[in-house]
Amino acid sequence: MKAAKKACIDVLPGWKAIPTKYLETKRITGGLTNILTKVFVRPDYVPQLPPGTLHQALVRTFGKDTEVFFSRNMESLIFASLSSSGVGPKLLGTFPGGRIEEFLDADTLQTTDCKLYIPQISEVLAGVHDLDIPEISHEPNLFKTLTSWLDIASKVSFPPNNPKAQLLSQIDFKQITQELQSLQSHASSVSSPVVFCHNDLLAANLMRSASGVFHVIDFEYGNYNFRGYDIANHFSEWVVDYSLETHPKFKICTEYYPSAEQKELFALHYLRKWYELKGNKKEVSPEEVKQLIKEVDYFLMIPHLVWSLWAIIQSGTSTISFGYLEFALQRLEQYYQLKQMVYHKY
Repeated sequence: MKAAKKACIDVLPGWKAIPTKYLETKRITGGLTNILTKVFVRPDYVPQLPPGTLHQALVRTFGKDTEVFFSRNMESLIFASLSSSGVGPKLLGTFPGGRIEEFLDADTLQTTDCKLYIPQISEVLAGVHDLDIPEISHEPNLFKTLTSWLDIASKVSFPPNNPKAQLLSQIDFKQITQELQSLQSHASSVSSPVVFCHNDLLAANLMRSASGVFHVIDFEYGNYNFRGYDIANHFSEWVVDYSLETHPKFKICTEYYPSAEQKELFALHYLRKWYELKGNKKEVSPEEVKQLIKEVDYFLMIPHLVWSLWAIIQSGTSTISFGYLEFALQRLEQYYQLKQMVYHKY
């Protein structure tokens, strides 16, 4: 908390003149990759600030060894590009090991909110997919990521007397290697446009303002990928409740998977927005809705495998209190269950 406050004093214009007793901090919960802290000026001192001086900011302290998941340089390029385009929060400054962002006055969605705002979320995701980020490769990143993370995850180890060792021993990396090979063949059998993707659109990365405006935040895992995968990833997060206060800090609720009707509603609003963004006034046909759902279904199980590998890696490095290996095992279980369903259906 002190480091976050110091970063704001050092970086933000006018903050060096604010007496430190008027600066307060609040930990923002929900982040599993980084540590997020709101730093703000006490309300009773705000009237004394010079015009134009910010009274609050979000400090993002990068998680330990998170560079294995993405290039910080590329992530910074993406964030700066999105910030300058008015997408997501503004970049206010950087410091060693983190950055300072605009603090959005909006409420973070909860997992169960996703089904309540299907039209809005689908439309905002279509907007993300319409973005052009010229600074980075436009090649799909999904299987490159899976291959890299599998290699790193397979090298994670713990002393025999560490409780994590028993959990890790339940994961069959040879089987996952075989799965990865078959998945590439499976995914190539469906046509899915390569677009700029968020790749981590869970409820915690969606915010709703008091006026009803939706914001997408935290593009750290953003890169070019298959459209079907990005939507499938969002659907996979419908079933993960991260609000538990006790270990392992999450719960898988399979009854929250989107129904056929909810998928149709999402696809319809997504395609309407997509055509609007492209200047196309055509009506969305039932066949197009059906085809998009099929495209998404082909990727439905893959996000669970991605986040399982992510969690295994995090279990060996993260200082955040979370049941990463329990998370890995349960996401892996969802992967195998959905794979069976998808392969049977298609």
